[in-house]
Amino acid sequence: MDALVAFTCIAPGHRDAEAGPDKLTVHDGKWAYCGYDARADGHEWKPNDGIKLSLLQHAAAIRTRSLGKGPSETR
Repeated sequence: MDALVAFTCIAPGHRDAEAGPDKLTVHDGKWAYCGYDARADGHEWKPNDGIKLSLLQHAAAIRTRSLGKGPSETR
């Protein structure tokens, strides 16, 4: 079963970065996803209707490739 994520981080500095290994956290008692690092400061959580975690991960991988970052450059 794929987890449903209720919040995504829309902070400008967190959007297209793939820095930290931790992408999930809990916000207001529900799963929240930050493509940069869930442990970082400065999140701007935006509620959504529940997005599958696998879809968020896939979208992040596409953004990373479109920015010309290879696997070694994403961490």
